[in-house]
Amino acid sequence: MNETNTLNEQEQLRAHNINDENEGGFSNRTKALQQVEQNEQSINKSLQEQLNHARQEKANLEASMEARAKSFQSTLSKLQINQGDTSSGISPSLSDSQQSVLNFQDPIILRQELQNAYERVRQQELDIKKLKFELEMEQGHVNILRHDNQMLRQMTVDMHVSAEQEEEYISNKLLKRISGLKKEKGELLLQVEQEEEYLTNTLQKKLNQLQKEKIDMENALEQEQEYIVNRLQKQLDSLRHQQTYHPHHSRENSTSSVSNTGNVTPLPPASPSSTHKKWIPPHSSSPTSPDFGVASQGAVEVLKAEINSLRTRTAEIEKEYIAKSSQATRFKNELIELRKKSGLPVDDLLVEEP
Repeated sequence: MNETNTLNEQEQLRAHNINDENEGGFSNRTKALQQVEQNEQSINKSLQEQLNHARQEKANLEASMEARAKSFQSTLSKLQINQGDTSSGISPSLSDSQQSVLNFQDPIILRQELQNAYERVRQQELDIKKLKFELEMEQGHVNILRHDNQMLRQMTVDMHVSAEQEEEYISNKLLKRISGLKKEKGELLLQVEQEEEYLTNTLQKKLNQLQKEKIDMENALEQEQEYIVNRLQKQLDSLRHQQTYHPHHSRENSTSSVSNTGNVTPLPPASPSSTHKKWIPPHSSSPTSPDFGVASQGAVEVLKAEINSLRTRTAEIEKEYIAKSSQATRFKNELIELRKKSGLPVDDLLVEEP
């Protein structure tokens, strides 16, 4: 029973180790292999001890059986000899018990003694058969344990092979994954470089365009200012010309009227207002006349309005120029940062513009 319980415990332990191996990972399998090896060693030791004990018991039983058989055979032969030679006397080599048995002349007692001896022999034979059966059982257990030991060794070999295969599979899988990650990393680096180059080119184009727009706006502003200055200069020249023309024309009219009065017979006196109205041209006015003041005042107002509008336009153009300049500066800084990240030279961008 103890050996059966030991075998059951070993089988349960082996099943538990197998379940742990299936459930656990690679480290659990290694631990299970170590535990199986330890169990195998302990089982081998216990089997060796049991086998040695069984061999010793077998040798003892065989020796005792041989001794008992010899003693029984000698006793039986002596009894037969004594029964055949009752008249010749008791053999001096018989033992006291045998002599006491032979001393009984009653056949009933002899028969009873023979029956008792036969029962003892039969009991010994039963004991021998029982011992042989137990020996065969022990041998069967030994064979079962040997078979289990062989199965455990085969299972250990299979587990080592499966562990090596799994390690190889995991190594190949990790190598493939590492190669894939390296390839993906290279593609990402190439894509980043292409994107940085594209952004650099785009920002460079925008910067060039803004610089061109800046130059165009500066030229347009200069032309506009020159045009405004020329226009104002022309208007001022025309005003000065008008101011110088009107007094000269009025003096010529007065001299011509004096010469006419000396040559022509005098007419009846007329009122100063009628004379003045007669010699003043209808479309001309003196610098001090109200019409000339109104006209010059209107021209001044128009010129002031144009100057204000031109100032407003100039302010708007300056604001737009400042915005474009700030935007160009921002794009330039971004381009410098991208070139620094890409490892490209930035000396051409750091040169101050004239």
